[in-house]
Amino acid sequence: MKKAAGAEESFDIARSESLAGRTSFGIGGAVDYFLEPRNAAGVKSALAFCRERGLSFFVLGGGTNVLAADEPETDAVIYLGRLRGYEVDGDMLRCASGERLAFVVRCAREAGLSGLEPLIGGPGTGGGACAGNAGGRLGSVGELVEELETVTFSGRMERVPRSRMKFGYRKGPFRRRIITAVVLRLRRDEPEKIKARMRRILEEKLATQPYSERSAGCVFKNPEGESAGALIDRAGLKGECLGGAEVSRRHANFIVNTGRARAGDVVQLIKRIQRRVYRTAGRRLRREIVFLK
Repeated sequence: MKKAAGAEESFDIARSESLAGRTSFGIGGAVDYFLEPRNAAGVKSALAFCRERGLSFFVLGGGTNVLAADEPETDAVIYLGRLRGYEVDGDMLRCASGERLAFVVRCAREAGLSGLEPLIGGPGTGGGACAGNAGGRLGSVGELVEELETVTFSGRMERVPRSRMKFGYRKGPFRRRIITAVVLRLRRDEPEKIKARMRRILEEKLATQPYSERSAGCVFKNPEGESAGALIDRAGLKGECLGGAEVSRRHANFIVNTGRARAGDVVQLIKRIQRRVYRTAGRRLRREIVFLK
């Protein structure tokens, strides 16, 4: 891996980097350029690198909700996992976008800051959680965001206040910006009370989700008034296999890699699920996981 020039704006470059080792699914072929910025200025430089060479690119955080193609057509991946660091100021917590979500949740608890309990056990990074408005029935991260530090695709670094953001269900506020840091407004509470709430939520998740298997989290968004997992279960698809991909027997809204799955297996299994659920329940399932094509 070589380094791009520029002390403060450096980023590392790898060629022909396999994405199987960079995603929680453990699936994906090699991408021509794998760029690892060291900081926000490095993100700006990585974008300029792609722009100057006419490279298509994909922004990758923790790789926990991504299905990478067996033979990606995308030229470059900008990986944010090296943007690290956090600080607490009163009821505000700021973290770099590459910080692991589990670490951010733990830091909030230790600082006596409540609000992130619903994200306990969640995979990925702080920036990725905001980009996809991670959460569940108990709340989502978008409700807590006070400010986001970003770099536009054109290379402008900008802080965006809450008043200029609009989060949706599993939808972040931006399409053509990269989040480099997140500022959350939380609530003061006793660490032991926060810990107890987190323990209860985590126990429920561990009992119902396939944490020990390779997956990309929930495959589908919940249709209004319905659970995607329940619809898939009622369609008789739990345990359905295609190649090395299997509908989880623990939670039907997860597809797991049994050890030899290819992206093509997962894509075809997704289509099979969508057809069957539409046929049996008349509901159209929309993907939550993102395709890196």
